This record gives sequence, structure tokens and C-alpha cells, in this order.
Amino acid sequence: MRKPFTDYLKTSTDLIKQARWEFPARRILVVDDNSMNRDMLTRRLVKHGYVVEEAENGRTALDMVAANEYDLV
Repeated sequence: MRKPFTDYLKTSTDLIKQARWEFPARRILVVDDNSMNRDMLTRRLVKHGYVVEEAENGRTALDMVAANEYDLV
């Protein structure tokens, strides 16, 4: 007997949800001179499990990149 189509949908949806969160935390440096933009992006990234640091301008960002390792700037 074949499974109903909705059973396949539920299974694939569950797999996608599980796979979505199974990745190591990545370090991201958010750079923007507007503090509201930095705050909004930082909150969203942290909510998804990223480790986030902020820089308020390019010079500060370059200093931080020289002193630390980031996966994305």
C-alpha cells in the first residue's frame, strides 16, 4: 500500500528543518556606520546561531580583521 502524499511532505519538511540548524557556528563581522543597521542585522544573525561582532567603520573593521579570524565580513 502506498503512503499518502501528505506523509512525504511532512517527512521532507521535517528533514529540511533538521538540516537547516545542523551547522557549526560561524563568526561574522558586521560593519556599518549606522548603529540601527548593525543592531538589526546582528540580532537576526544571532537568532540564527551565528557568532557576531560589530564594527562601526571600515578602519575599525580592518583592525578587527587583522586581530581576529572571521568567516564573513
